[in-house]
Amino acid sequence: MSSRGGWGRATGNVRSFVGNCMGGLRGGTSVASWIVAGSIAYYLWVKPSHDLRREQQERVALEKSRDQS
Repeated sequence: MSSRGGWGRATGNVRSFVGNCMGGLRGGTSVASWIVAGSIAYYLWVKPSHDLRREQQERVALEKSRDQS
């Protein structure tokens, strides 16, 4: 067995493993799926958390301004 064939097979195996870990999708379909999943995660978890934190900070700032008056 030549070293070139062995490296090619190893590279193919690694690429297959990574592809399977990412849901078995390849190419543009995989990228599109990750974009959709990321967008959904952002709107379900990240954005509400940021909004809540911002509202709490605004509430604290409003209470401080009332206390100073």
